[in-house]
Amino acid sequence: MKIGQLSALSGVPNATIRFYEQKGILPPSRRLASGYRDYNQDALKSLQIIKFAQGLGFSLDEIVWLQSSETKLDHHAALNALAKKSQDIDEMIVSLQEKKRSIELLTEQLEQRWSKGECLPDEELVKIVDSSKSAVAKIQ
Repeated sequence: MKIGQLSALSGVPNATIRFYEQKGILPPSRRLASGYRDYNQDALKSLQIIKFAQGLGFSLDEIVWLQSSETKLDHHAALNALAKKSQDIDEMIVSLQEKKRSIELLTEQLEQRWSKGECLPDEELVKIVDSSKSAVAKIQ
């Protein structure tokens, strides 16, 4: 199939397909006598894997390592990468929860001060932010 058909089936733009091929993320296509690229079903499967992996948060560099030279998924590497990505997501969740709690504490403190008609000088804001960080640390 030509690049336009592969693009239509995969939802990946032509330029991106060429980029993936140039970077070795997608195996090189066969060239027809006319010079056009000719892709097979494996190319479509590879693009689907790439899109799926990107949807899970993998970078293109990480995706390259998941594929072997035969363009088949390296099962051992995939399992290790999935475990690592899961751990990364757990860490991101904890970090986001900490940030959310800091925002909630800061909002609460600002509302209390502003309800009394008090302005908040910059120095005081720094203290509140620091105390929010301390409160979050105590929660853990």
